Amino acid sequence: MAHVKENFCKAQRSCLIKNAGFDVFDSGQCLGAVRKNGMAIQYVINQTPEICLAAVKKSGMALQHVRSQTHDICIAAIKSNRGAALQFVRHKSPAICWEAISQNGMSLQYIQTQTHALCLKAIHQNALAIQYVRNQTPDLCAAAFKHSPRSAAFIRIPMPDLFKEI
Repeated sequence: MAHVKENFCKAQRSCLIKNAGFDVFDSGQCLGAVRKNGMAIQYVINQTPEICLAAVKKSGMALQHVRSQTHDICIAAIKSNRGAALQFVRHKSPAICWEAISQNGMSLQYIQTQTHALCLKAIHQNALAIQYVRNQTPDLCAAAFKHSPRSAAFIRIPMPDLFKEI
């Protein structure tokens, strides 16, 4: 592996990617790098919104390295990997959570403040999301079971009437 130069004046550069023997010093080259590999964002010193957006569109998981997360950047990350990037969102607004749940009900596991509507949406998207519902209610459990009887393994409240239909 080539030697990575680390002695440079960061203030004179608008962008820098340092990785595996190459230095990239302008935003156009940084943009090109993250379009090829979104995770390269971790090496970008001057993370512009355009560069960050390109990175998360390529790889939603790159969101973990974005220093300034905007609503649009978070939504793009969630859309690019079916909701899994929600785990890296620092401010989980209701709109961001709703988008993640719409993409993948299992994203509910990354949401601390769960509303009934959000849980129901997650269950309709994937009945097995019932396992991540913090406050299971009879109607949420019934909805999960109706969508997939396999969800019964994750129901934590007594539901004696749930199995009568079988």
